[in-house]
Amino acid sequence: MTEGVFLQPIRRTNIVDDIIDRFKQALISGEFQPGQRLPSEPELGEILGVGRSTVREAVKILAAMGAVEVRRGDGTYISEGVGPGVIDPLLFAVLVEPKNAPDLHEFRLMIEIGNNRLAAQKADEEDFARLEALIDGMQSYVDDGGHDNDVLAEMDLAFHEAILAATKNPVVIKVGSLLNRMFYDSLRQANATTEGVEWTLARHRRIVEVLRTQDPVLIEQVITASLGGIKRSAESGPRVDLAQ
Repeated sequence: MTEGVFLQPIRRTNIVDDIIDRFKQALISGEFQPGQRLPSEPELGEILGVGRSTVREAVKILAAMGAVEVRRGDGTYISEGVGPGVIDPLLFAVLVEPKNAPDLHEFRLMIEIGNNRLAAQKADEEDFARLEALIDGMQSYVDDGGHDNDVLAEMDLAFHEAILAATKNPVVIKVGSLLNRMFYDSLRQANATTEGVEWTLARHRRIVEVLRTQDPVLIEQVITASLGGIKRSAESGPRVDLAQ
């Protein structure tokens, strides 16, 4: 393995944190690739200039984050799909800080509009069939008397995950999926009442309609109204009309 950002001696006091920071930098720079096997703990300790127990502790934390996979008798590998725990905790704190809610809504709106515009460009009939099947599945669940809030929120989430999949862009899918999970509670709130579920179904149908048009202006209008309604449901206010 060539010597890059990660494979340099550690010089900071908080050694474990430094190793984890180096690891993140190596992922971003491309020094580490999904599926790549890391050197053994003794080798890493020698390269980094730290004890084996320190390396082991750092690896345990990285494994808990979903960044690496420890295979017994085989070694440690970079995960094929790096988990959301690798994100800087400071960034997470910014995203969940209540006072940042208006800025966060603006950020989410920007991302969602872009995701849906890209999905409209890339989606094929298979993608649209998947979206419509998810709507039908949610409708059937409700018609059969289903009302479990978590089930409804997961169905709502699955619809938005299918939109991400329609973009055919791995980066958009990974980042978008992470953001969807971070905003999961807003989906629970949006589907907490019968009225809310009916509005969600209408919202999903309208989104599919505008995605088929591939009209970027219309997509922006509907997504803005959709997120506005979700935001209002969290604030216990009236929802907006999606028929634009």
